[in-house]
Amino acid sequence: MPRTREDFIPAPAGGFLDGATAEITDAFFDIASGEYADAILMGGDSKTKPSVVLKVVIESPDLEKPAEQQFSVGSQDIWEVSDDGKSITNIKKPDSELFLESCMAASLVNALAEALGGGDMEKGQDVFMKRDIPMTNASFYLGLGTFDWEVKEIKRMIGKREVISRPPLPVRLVNEPVKRTTAARSASKAAAPVAVENNELDQIIIDNAAGKTETELKQFAVKVQEIKDNKTYMTSVVRGGKLEELENAGKIMKDPDTNTYL
Repeated sequence: MPRTREDFIPAPAGGFLDGATAEITDAFFDIASGEYADAILMGGDSKTKPSVVLKVVIESPDLEKPAEQQFSVGSQDIWEVSDDGKSITNIKKPDSELFLESCMAASLVNALAEALGGGDMEKGQDVFMKRDIPMTNASFYLGLGTFDWEVKEIKRMIGKREVISRPPLPVRLVNEPVKRTTAARSASKAAAPVAVENNELDQIIIDNAAGKTETELKQFAVKVQEIKDNKTYMTSVVRGGKLEELENAGKIMKDPDTNTYL
């Protein structure tokens, strides 16, 4: 079969999340580090020092271990990391809770909205409104569900210079929890040996909340042996406000129309 012109056009660049089904399981704000910091400086986001970034931990059956992805927010002259990385504050406009549309973190917010809305960004923004968590708070990115991810080409104007980035972004809501990997659980134990038990029990609730009402989720929880073995935790689920705590943290959320967890 003769070759065609397409046989000589290089394939588009992929990435570790291109085509993967994955979930954001942790998020925090930090100062750009490593190669990403160098790329931001070369791209023109900051002429003097690394940018403030949103770092998200992404887990997927398609990955051998959890991966971390950085999305630039803006210069340290504008943004200040606070609350141990749980939030950022606009130094020049302390009341503002919005990213500039030119930053990569804004591209992530827009992609999440579009995916949550089934292609309709406004419907996805309605989900954000119900959660009532600003994008400048790390918990905004948690508990949204599982998405198909693809590498997208993003063109931005930084000053008078056009910069092209190719970040992985969520494109479709799958809404099936990704089970935490053994590596992730081991990392949690190493980082927080005292709290790991409750963290793992929380994850059981998070992984199995989708499609259940509050009553059904409680009924499920009391049948799980690991939860039954921890009477204090089981009581917190059934009568002590544990589900409300997870909702407030953005780790689970309800569909207001069906009263079931998403």
